[in-house]
Amino acid sequence: MWSSTFFQLVSMTAIFSAQVMAGDRQVTPTSDLGFEYSVSEKGLSQFKTSGGFFSQVSCSKEDKSIEIVQINNPVETLDSYEAVLSMWENQSELTVGDLRHVKYDKVITDADIQILDRAFATFDYGYDASTTKEVSAINVSRDSSIYAGIWASLRATSFGQDAIKMCTQFQLLDNFYITSFDFGKTGVNDRWITVNFEVSYD
Repeated sequence: MWSSTFFQLVSMTAIFSAQVMAGDRQVTPTSDLGFEYSVSEKGLSQFKTSGGFFSQVSCSKEDKSIEIVQINNPVETLDSYEAVLSMWENQSELTVGDLRHVKYDKVITDADIQILDRAFATFDYGYDASTTKEVSAINVSRDSSIYAGIWASLRATSFGQDAIKMCTQFQLLDNFYITSFDFGKTGVNDRWITVNFEVSYD
């Protein structure tokens, strides 16, 4: 049976406020970021820079979502979270103020994998990271008292932290907040996570 100690520790150190005042930063257009655009053989939008940044994405105007199929930012000469917003505006022809969902198809960092595996184990006591190939989508919302520890740990992932930076730094994301996370697994090494946003009109 999984111990709740990990999530309790994360809960104590994570920032629970999901909504803060946004900054005045504007999203830099893909052209100004030095992105070269192309279309992959599978029809995905591809962006790359001479500095090594590479990403494949798919956008849906109807769902107001961007799916990050792949993203590599080895030298971090630009902020990955701004790149996501810039690619969204470029491909959707909408503004970042219209964006509601950011899905990452590949969770690859050890720290993020560890957090997701512990969350999977909380919902499925038979979960084994080395053998379990599929986990159906799990949703954890900000107002969940039962899973407050998991919520805090998901906010502490690189994806959660990038989402917080989106909400706090960019002018058009004023009053945006993270409302929930969806996450699952489609293969032994294929974990995914979606960050869902809402807007407060108070």
